[in-house]
Amino acid sequence: ISNDFLHNTIHKVGHDLRSPIFVCRSYAHLLQKTEDPEIKERGFSLIEQATYRMEETIDGLVQLMDIYTDPKLEIQALDIANSIKRVKALLQKEINECKPTILTDFSIEKVPFNPEYLVVVLRELISNSLKHNTNKADLQIKVSCKKISSQIVISVEDNGNGLPDSIEHQLLFQPFYKI
Repeated sequence: ISNDFLHNTIHKVGHDLRSPIFVCRSYAHLLQKTEDPEIKERGFSLIEQATYRMEETIDGLVQLMDIYTDPKLEIQALDIANSIKRVKALLQKEINECKPTILTDFSIEKVPFNPEYLVVVLRELISNSLKHNTNKADLQIKVSCKKISSQIVISVEDNGNGLPDSIEHQLLFQPFYKI
């Protein structure tokens, strides 16, 4: 791992953790001063959400470090359809809200992948499609798995708005980048 990669990753993680920490601290101070039950309920809810965001960021950092530092990541032939079912279960709330059509096209049923990370990667990609197209009435998300040349390519596409420019498209491949 290069020093630039470590430097950039640490700064991004620090940035991603500062915001929810600020929310927790601010609401903790407010909750100490108020007796209003509505403010207390909202404050505790926001603190809880912030801690989930922090946990997700830390989990992402640990997973990223595992990928770059574990020389023997376990690879198995995983059932892509089963992985999609697991992702749908994890994203059930978001799927119920957006009501997308999720299409699949698997010319390859089994993919060689680390079992811990296939669901994580698919969940993040499908979750992004849902988050950035919440108001799209006819949202379609297509997950495909095909062999192209000597590589197995898994893709997640949607019929949403797309990215505003090519610079942002390149940034998507940076760890912890958020639109």
